[in-house]
Amino acid sequence: MDVKITEKKESPLLYRTEIMADITGEKATPSKDELKKKCASILKADEKLIVVKKITTSFGSTNAKAVLYQYKDEKKLKSIEPKE
Repeated sequence: MDVKITEKKESPLLYRTEIMADITGEKATPSKDELKKKCASILKADEKLIVVKKITTSFGSTNAKAVLYQYKDEKKLKSIEPKE
C-alpha cells in the first residue's frame, strides 16, 4: 500500500490538521487501522492522535481517497470525536 498526502489544512478552532490522502494498493482497500499506522509513520506523529474519518473507493478499483484528522493532544481528540 502506498499513501500520498495530497492536502493538509489547519483547523485551529478544533485543534487539528485535516489531511487528504491518495491510496494505491495491490489488494483490497486497507482497514482504518492499517491506514492509521501508515499515516502516523509518514507524518511522524503519534498513532493515538490520528483519526481516519473516511475511505472512499470506486467499485473494482484498488485506488482510494481518505480523510484523516491529526489532533494536537489526546484531551482535545476525546472531547471532539464521538465515542466508537
